[in-house]
Amino acid sequence: MLGLQYSDYAISKNQHNQSFQLLNFISNVSKERHLDKSKILVSSMQLNNGVIIKIKNTYYQVNLSTDQNSYTLTKTHLMNDQIIIKK
Repeated sequence: MLGLQYSDYAISKNQHNQSFQLLNFISNVSKERHLDKSKILVSSMQLNNGVIIKIKNTYYQVNLSTDQNSYTLTKTHLMNDQIIIKK
């Protein structure tokens, strides 16, 4: 039972760290683009390669470097543009 609890703790801590990384990423993008953070929408609560973000009316795919110290935003198009955005 203890092994399972530690595993759950490790997963939870990893998710928390990824969420924190996402918040830093959004902050960096907002500064670079001179936008309010609330204007940047994301497709995931964790920062991962391939996450889709929406800035104004344009969608971008996030491509992270292997060390996750840099990124590129590649303009992308949605296959299904009938999405629900939750705030």
